[in-house]
Amino acid sequence: MFNLGMGEILVLGVIALIVVGPEKLPSLARNIGRFINDIKRTTSDVTREISRSIDEQEFNKKNSKITQEHIQDNTHMHENHLVDEYNPEDVAHEDYTEEDFYRDNPSAKVQEKEHEQQLDLLEQEETKES
Repeated sequence: MFNLGMGEILVLGVIALIVVGPEKLPSLARNIGRFINDIKRTTSDVTREISRSIDEQEFNKKNSKITQEHIQDNTHMHENHLVDEYNPEDVAHEDYTEEDFYRDNPSAKVQEKEHEQQLDLLEQEETKES
């Protein structure tokens, strides 16, 4: 940690023995050891928390990007699906309305609601990012 050699440690020990005295030297060494361990533990905890925070931010960023891409893909798919299903030009009767289409295709209404919910989620995420 401090790059001290054996000779330097011996000199520090002799100086400490002269300054503190033989009675207090063991308790001083114990207190210094505890202090160094506390510093190591604290720096380790701080490093771990910073790493965890960075990993969490990266995960959230990737997850958000994947979610947005998934929602956009599903939205595009649903739009194409609904357009393919309901084409007024393909309807044989001129009086066939949108309500008739939804009556005949109840799943289309559910898909449209899901599509609207996904668009709302995208708008909410965009407002949160802004």
